[in-house]
Formats: sequence, C-alpha cells, structure tokens
Amino acid sequence: MKGVEASIRATNITPFDEDVKLFYTGTGAYALETITDNKIVKKIITGPSNWGPSLQNTDGTTWVNDGKTFPYAFNAVQAFTLKYLYGATLYTATRIAIAGQPIEDLLRKVNEDIAVLLLAGEPAITTIEEARGLNGASPIGVEMYYNNNNLVIDIVTSNDAIGDSFQSVTIAGYLLETNFSGGSGPDMFFQPNALGWNIAIIIRDLQGGEYRTLVNSLLNQPIYIDELRQYSRSSAQVLESLQFIQFNVDGNIDQLIETNVIDPYQAQPTLDSYADILLDGQTYCKVKILAGESLELRLIVEEGGALTYEDLKSLDDLLAEQGVDMIYQSETKELEETWNNFDGFKENKEKDNKYKILIIAILALLIIK
Repeated sequence: MKGVEASIRATNITPFDEDVKLFYTGTGAYALETITDNKIVKKIITGPSNWGPSLQNTDGTTWVNDGKTFPYAFNAVQAFTLKYLYGATLYTATRIAIAGQPIEDLLRKVNEDIAVLLLAGEPAITTIEEARGLNGASPIGVEMYYNNNNLVIDIVTSNDAIGDSFQSVTIAGYLLETNFSGGSGPDMFFQPNALGWNIAIIIRDLQGGEYRTLVNSLLNQPIYIDELRQYSRSSAQVLESLQFIQFNVDGNIDQLIETNVIDPYQAQPTLDSYADILLDGQTYCKVKILAGESLELRLIVEEGGALTYEDLKSLDDLLAEQGVDMIYQSETKELEETWNNFDGFKENKEKDNKYKILIIAILALLIIK
C-alpha cells in the first residue's frame, strides 16, 4: 500500500527563472541555514480586467477566463507605472506594453528601469548589480491562481519589515494607482542571482510541518521514493527536468535526471514518475522554478517503507544471534557499503537490496515469534 511521505511546494515570486536545490543539507545557496522568515511579502491583488481590454495565450490567441488556463501576454498597448521608495526618494518608472509582449518580460524591464534610476540617482550605489539588489527587496513579479473559477493576478514583492520597498502600481485606464500591502513572513530562500536580483522562493511543507524539519529528518530517517508526483499551474513548469544529485561516501557525485513528457493541453498539469530515489540527506533535487511559477512535489512511498541503516544492522544482528547467517555473510563494513548502494542511482543493486531487506525482515519476524 502506498502513501504520501512528504509534500512540498516551492513558489518563485519573481519574474526571473531560478535553479533551486530542494532537500539540500549542504552549504551555500539553498542550504537550510539560508532560509529566512524575516522578509515580508506584499501584494496588489488584481484581476484580468485590470491588465487591459484582454490578454493573450502563448499562441497569440485571445485568452478566455475558463477556470483552467492562464494568460501569457498583453493583447493591447498598455502603460504600466511602478514606484519604488529608496530612503526619502521616490523613483517612478513607466513602461509601455505592446500586444504580444509577455507579462513577465514587461515586469523584468520595468524592474530594470527602477535599477537604472537608482544607479543614476544614488551616489552610494556604484554598479548596476548593486542597484538591482534594491537594498534588500525582491523585484516585482506575479502569481496567478483561480479562486472560485475567477482568475486572480497578484503583483507581489518581498522586502525587510522596515526598509526600502516598492510602493505602488498603475496600469493606465485599468488599474488606478494601488499601494502594495501585506506583512506575512513565510519561510523563503532569499538570495541574489548572477545579475544581482534578489530571488525569493517561498517554500512550504504541505503536511503542516516546517521544511527545515522535514529535510533535517532525512539525516536520521531516510525515505525511499517509489513514485514522484509533480503539480504546477503550467505545463512548462512540469516539463522542467528534475535532477537528483548525490554525494557518496567517497565524495563523488552521482546524478540521475528525470526527463518529463506530459500532455501540454492538460487542464491541471500533473506528472507521475517512478523515481526509485533514496532521500538520505546526501541526495538533493535540483530543478528550475520558472518566473512566477510554483512546483509541488509529492513523494510516494510504500507504507511502512524506509528502513535506516541502523534498522538493517539490528535485524542482521538479531539473525546472527539466532544462528542465521545465510543472507549476509559479510562484515559490518560490507553491510554498510550495501546500504550506501541502496539508492536510485544503481538500479540493479537497489532492487537486489530491497529483496534482501524484505527477506531479513520476514526472517527476523518469524524468529521473534
């Protein structure tokens, strides 16, 4: 019988794609110690009618609010105005969107306009990369979702509770000047990309716990993923490959790439793949989270599934006490090596070890009884 062992959602609230490490226990970018809850998330809640007379699909046709699909681009010329407060100075940038221009593209450009103004207007800022850092704020992005079959488009940013931040957005003729509001501080990764923009990735454990706790638990209680399910609001995100990377006991790196193929016309993009991956604190998942997208991963395991090395060693010792030495005639070191090879990167060995563990467990149970 199968059950969900873990379920997480990672959301990119910026207009820039980002390579993210999930279930990562190492150091540097996306290490657990880099998670922060000191940033606040601020939003302007809008609907499609605030973005112009209509919007476009990816193929250039007019988007229809059908409760399933999401708009991709502007469908008419629109003036988009953004205001940002740096110290006591208010900077204002206006971009003219044209028909067919992707929404994310306009957001990247109007954020860049603000950065250029900062570089020109603030003597303390000496490089464009520093200006793009927005003194601790993330560039504005959008999140789209349906609420009772009505499309909601949140314009969103994140910054320090007290500090410089974006102030308002105006879309001429469709959205009066509206201020950002909010103040939640969810767990997130917040760090600069190569261009200097602060990328905010909100990370949630959908089973009610904390992401930190979930990942730390893998060091003591690994889980063997029998099946992996991916969910997103877009096919483009689900089609991004998952790359599982493992550092083995010798410090070498093994990699396994899950290449995804789904029906691009599905209303709710979902992908089931049979991963055969052991998450043990030394294995993490690298995936690109697209601009404004969320990726949900559900890890499916056999109920009662993952055994730790300590569990396996205890069963082996119990059998040895009963004079049973038919399965493992190796020393402890070899048993540990067998355990270390029990992962999705060595498929044949993994299957053999699953059978060995099952046989040991059955024999131990019979002996105890």
